[in-house]
Order: sequence, then C-alpha cells, then structure tokens
Amino acid sequence: MKPDKKREDVQGELYELPYHWLLRGYLRVSYSFRNSIIIEQLKKFGSKSILDIGCGDGKFISDVQNSIPQVRIIGVDSLERAIRFARIMADTDNFARMSGTLLAFKDDIFDTVTCLDVLEHIPAEDSIKLVDEIYRVMSPGGHCIVSVPSTKVKTHPMHYHHFTPGDILDLMGRKFDAIELKGCCYYVPMLYTFLTRYPLIWRILLPTIRLCNPDNCITLLYCGVKRG
Repeated sequence: MKPDKKREDVQGELYELPYHWLLRGYLRVSYSFRNSIIIEQLKKFGSKSILDIGCGDGKFISDVQNSIPQVRIIGVDSLERAIRFARIMADTDNFARMSGTLLAFKDDIFDTVTCLDVLEHIPAEDSIKLVDEIYRVMSPGGHCIVSVPSTKVKTHPMHYHHFTPGDILDLMGRKFDAIELKGCCYYVPMLYTFLTRYPLIWRILLPTIRLCNPDNCITLLYCGVKRG
C-alpha cells in the first residue's frame, strides 16, 4: 500500500462493484462455507433479531434471509456505497449507514449480533469501542458471532492487523463469555497456494477441512454470550 493511501480508501475502492456477490473460484467457495457455518449457528441459537455490523454489500444478510426467512435482520456499514449496493442486491431496505463504534440503537434490543471480517479493518482502540457497542445493543443472554482473519494469513493492505486465538479471546472476553472458538479452513502454506489456483479441488476438499484447530486456520470464528 502506498504511504499516502489510507486503509479506508483501499476498502472504499472495493465497492466500485458489489464484490461479495461477484466472488469467483476459491474465494466464492470459502465465503459461502463461512456463511453456512454461521447460519447453522444462528439456527442453533434460535436467533429472532439480528444486527449485522459491517454488512458491506449485503450478501451475508441475503444468505441469512434465504435460509431463515422468519428472522428480523438489520445491516449497518460506514460506507455509503456499500449500503446502496446492499439495498439493491439484497432487495430489502433493512440497511443503514452507521459506524459500528457509535450505533444509533437503544440498549438490549438484539438477541444476536454478527460482526464478520470487520475488526481487522479498524484500529485497536476502535475495536474496543465496537465490542462495547455490540454488548450495549444486545439483550441479556444474547449471542455474538465474530469472524477475523488469522495471523497465519498475510495481512492485506486494507487491514490494520490479523488475530491470534488469544487476541480475539482477550478482546471479546472483556464483555462476553466464550461459547466456542473455531478455526475455519485449515492453513497449510503449500496447500493454500495449491487450492487457490485450483478452485474445483478446493470445493471438493473444503467440507473436510473447513472446521479445524483455531491455532492453525485461515479464519477465526468466535461465538460468545453476553455476560450479565
């Protein structure tokens, strides 16, 4: 990344198009698997009202609505262009431009909050504010699901940092009791390179390697419950 180019600008450039809807190859397969894992967890929680922080172009919310049509889900994102795409592509108005560190919602109103691949996009001090806001808007006994990239994977130019299992447990543990920390997609450097080049093989193998030890994975999936 050029020294004078902000990470936020790099992120914004991605939304020249609704890129989550246009993923191809291994990216499409791995993204779909991640969403399916989270949707399974939402069903297990019996989620009725969900806030998705950092919803981007709305692809995850569309997947949730297709799988759990009775759920009430709202998506927020700080990027105006992302929200515009979300409303068009997901064919719903349940989106609002809003910062995750300053949510315009009352306390204790969502039984579940998701925050997927967001924390790596913000500085560490804002991560603490975001977690505090997740806690505030969540009803007592509610659940959160957070995904972040592992430090096993090279940091992307738009990311401030990646996470170890200890990092995400420490950050979320200020407010939540961990139910589960999973690894999504086993990370082996040569295998990772091979699979990115041959997405069909990735599609065949991913069901067997998608959940793994969080100490050696591509993505960390954290599930927690609001501490009373």
